[in-house]
Amino acid sequence: DYRAFMKCIFVRNYFQAVEDFKKALSLNGDTYVMDHSYYFYLGLSFLQLNDFNQAEIYFQKSIDNSRRNNGEKWIHYLDWFYLGVTYCEKRNYQEAIVSFNKSLVDYSNFSDAKYYKAMCLKHLNKFGLAFPIFKEALKDLKIGYTINEDNAKYVKYPYQIDMEIIQLEIKE
Repeated sequence: DYRAFMKCIFVRNYFQAVEDFKKALSLNGDTYVMDHSYYFYLGLSFLQLNDFNQAEIYFQKSIDNSRRNNGEKWIHYLDWFYLGVTYCEKRNYQEAIVSFNKSLVDYSNFSDAKYYKAMCLKHLNKFGLAFPIFKEALKDLKIGYTINEDNAKYVKYPYQIDMEIIQLEIKE
C-alpha cells in the first residue's frame, strides 16, 4: 500500500497506483495508508486519469465507509473536497457545491475548497456570490490554509491551488 501511495502522490503514475491499490485491497481489505483509505487514493487516481465516474464511486465508498465505521464527523474533509472536484469535472456544479460546503464544515478556512466552490458559482453565472468567495480563498491561502497533508510540503497535491490562479479569477 505504501508503494501505491508513493505512485499516486509522488510519482504520479496513476495506472500503476490503481493496480497496486487494488492488489492491496485484495490482500488487506479496506484499510488506510497515510491517513486515508485505499478507496480515497483509488478515487484520486481515477480523478487524475479523467475517469470521473470511477473517481466518484471510490470517493463515495471512502465516505460511506467512514460514515459506517465511525460516524459522519469522521469523514475527512479531503474526501468531500475531491468528491466536489469530481462533480465539478462532471459539470454537476450544484452537487460539487454541496460537497465543498461539507468540506468547509470541518476546515472552514480551506482555500482550495472555497476556490472551487466559487468556480462552480461562476459556472452557474452567480458572479455576485462567487467574487467574495474568491477573495476569501485568497485571504485564507495567504495565511497558509490549504491542503495540509504531511507530504504537501514535498509535493503539490492534485487540484491544489496557488495565489496566481485565484488572483486571475479576481481580476476577471
